[in-house]
Amino acid sequence: MPGESFSVSFNGRRFALPADMEPTITIGGLTNKAMLRNGDGTVVPQKGRLPGSIKGLTPRLVLSNGDLEAMQNIAGQSSINCVYVGPEGNFEGTGFIDAKEEGIKMNQGTGVTEAFDFVCSNGQPLKRR
Repeated sequence: MPGESFSVSFNGRRFALPADMEPTITIGGLTNKAMLRNGDGTVVPQKGRLPGSIKGLTPRLVLSNGDLEAMQNIAGQSSINCVYVGPEGNFEGTGFIDAKEEGIKMNQGTGVTEAFDFVCSNGQPLKRR
């Protein structure tokens, strides 16, 4: 349900999430990526591994707590633990932050970051906690 997200933690550091945030959660795991056609007209699925992800995260940062610097430091790491607690359930995974090429940006008026994604490494799925 929109408007009821609670928090996200990276490597144990907790960040509040705005009430109007609507992330997209992909559990991940095995998937049928494409179909391979056989000469007799039949097809077989080509398996692939879809990584788990949480897209559209916009945590609220508090400058006086050093949150912006901590978030940028976390975003530069290649293996972090993420715990998402929200109305969709609680999810955990190990992966990295995809903040595109700009890094972590924060609106100074609201303290909310621009949206970024958490992606599980090596095609691992998110785990329900």
